[in-house]
Amino acid sequence: MFSSGPSFSSLQRRALHATLPSRKGAEERAMKSIPHPLKAVLFDLDGTLVDSIDDLATGVNLTLESIGLPMHSKEAVASFVGDGVVSLLARSIAAASGEDPWTEPAEERARAMLPEFRLHYNDHLVDQTVLLPGVRELINGLPPRIGVGLVTNKPEDPARRILEALGIGDRFAAVLGGDSLPTRKPDPEMVSAALALCGAPPSQAILVGDGLTDARAGKAAGVVTVGVPSGLGFALRSNRDEVDIFVPDLHALRELLRGQ
Repeated sequence: MFSSGPSFSSLQRRALHATLPSRKGAEERAMKSIPHPLKAVLFDLDGTLVDSIDDLATGVNLTLESIGLPMHSKEAVASFVGDGVVSLLARSIAAASGEDPWTEPAEERARAMLPEFRLHYNDHLVDQTVLLPGVRELINGLPPRIGVGLVTNKPEDPARRILEALGIGDRFAAVLGGDSLPTRKPDPEMVSAALALCGAPPSQAILVGDGLTDARAGKAAGVVTVGVPSGLGFALRSNRDEVDIFVPDLHALRELLRGQ
């Protein structure tokens, strides 16, 4: 369990400076934004809890190879991640073929390639996927009374398998993926469902993510949103006003949660 202290540590100050330019203003905003007592912490997966880009790139590139298209760098694949597997495939195929990814034929082609992608990705799901720095310490340090949930646009089954393979699955009271409900982020339904499973109201929960879809889903659901630039959410780095709190990494978030 986190212990409380009379003053902010250097990591806390670092996190607060990243939220607002004024230290005093940052402290006031962070203290108001973190609910106390906190009853639930929800996380995105890819780019927030895990670095999965190597395995995602493998799955995408083997799929592209199967239809005679050129492969992408992992950096290119990373730029296509965030709105679910269909969008990932549509963008990947379009970039390799010179097509427009936002057309109905592009989406239909991506859906047709889903079985091929899932075959390859499931074969390489945790070859190189690892927890990001600070994840294990943050999750293990949360008091048992705080529910932990996962809200990801990745399909639920591989999401669960990743959590289990990396040794943190037992801590999650809720795991919802992009195929768990009729909607996915940025729609708030997934967040609301996870809160219900964790037994927490929105006013006593936070959502931690690296992307704009996380920030928008959390705000629509009424939870405090925490942005972390550790992974794939490139847009979030230049849109800090989309989140209530912006921290440099999960070590800094752990410091902000001291005393919960």
